[in-house]
Amino acid sequence: MPRKEEPKGKKLSRGDVARLALADYCATHDTAKAIAARHGISVKRLRALVDAAGNLQRRPRGRRPLLEPTADQQAILSRCGSVPLTQLAREVSKSKQYISQLTARWPGWVGLNPAPSVLSLPVHTRTTSD
Repeated sequence: MPRKEEPKGKKLSRGDVARLALADYCATHDTAKAIAARHGISVKRLRALVDAAGNLQRRPRGRRPLLEPTADQQAILSRCGSVPLTQLAREVSKSKQYISQLTARWPGWVGLNPAPSVLSLPVHTRTTSD
């Protein structure tokens, strides 16, 4: 079995790794987990370095907010203006509260590409032939 070759070049000291990790932390919008993995340190160590630097702000925790609604939410929002809220809630098996929260969070998406309502359908009249 062939032996793995060692990477060439000098090994970085802990101080060099810390400096590079902090520079990466300042220059990018990557998550702390991604930066720590790239530099071979733990997230806890990276956060300790950020705290020790003093003038850096920590990354926000948790899931990043969506920039636009999901496809299911877009379908609900597109029908909000054309269908009564109670009827829409029944049709999509969601609560009125959930739909109200969607409309409050995504007001720009309400009523885009509305589905045709019953009132806008053409009315057919009977013709009688005598």
